[in-house]
Amino acid sequence: MQIRLVLILTILTMLCMPVFGQMTASDWFNKGNELYFQERYNESIQAYDRAIQINPQYESAWGNRGQAFEKLGKYSEALKAYDKAIEIDPQYVAAWNNKGNTLNSMGNFSEAIKCFDETMRLAPQIASLILINKGFAYDEMKNYTEAIKCYDEAIKLNPQFEPAWSSKAGILYKLGKYSEAINCSDEAIRINPQSIAAWGNGAAALNSTGRYDDAIECYNEVIRLDPKDYVAWFNKGKALRALGRSSEAQKAFSKAEELGYNG
Repeated sequence: MQIRLVLILTILTMLCMPVFGQMTASDWFNKGNELYFQERYNESIQAYDRAIQINPQYESAWGNRGQAFEKLGKYSEALKAYDKAIEIDPQYVAAWNNKGNTLNSMGNFSEAIKCFDETMRLAPQIASLILINKGFAYDEMKNYTEAIKCYDEAIKLNPQFEPAWSSKAGILYKLGKYSEAINCSDEAIRINPQSIAAWGNGAAALNSTGRYDDAIECYNEVIRLDPKDYVAWFNKGKALRALGRSSEAQKAFSKAEELGYNG
């Protein structure tokens, strides 16, 4: 399981909205944020547009507009918005990071890494967070050596940073270093027992070493945390089948298919 972190762009709390005819750019910006958190992304974009019409240099409106487009999967539009926000304020940390995430989603990993490097240059105090996104880009490029370097650097900066341990476990699993992957997952779980990624990566490594009972326990934790995780149900079924528990395995497979797994 891979992890990416999003920086939440500037959000202002709505206290009291005036009637529309009297709304300022800030009012429309706040309205856009309200709609965004209601997952009404198209409407939030319209509100940000009204803010920008009043104040074309409103960098936070441009940045949040980009994030709404990203939620809709309209990555080209999101990039345009982030670029405009950065043009207005070249030190806009969240816009740089979220532009990198959008580029990751578009498969443009090399450019994404440049954005993450710029984010860390501007805000070294949050480098451990950004290194997760940079590591994700290297992971997608199958440059596992550089990905592990990112996660190790994040762990060095903050040894209690669970996403770095979970992400490293995922890479080690891909490299066939199952014992090391299990150790990293165990550390991640120690730090955050609610981490689905930690339990899932640990389960995958345990499965690969033939420790099916232990793997099933991990998959059960994933399912407890997210009952709709059809991949966990399917992999639990494989572990049960390996133990000869055919009836239980079939129930797990059926549940995975019911939830949308199509293998």
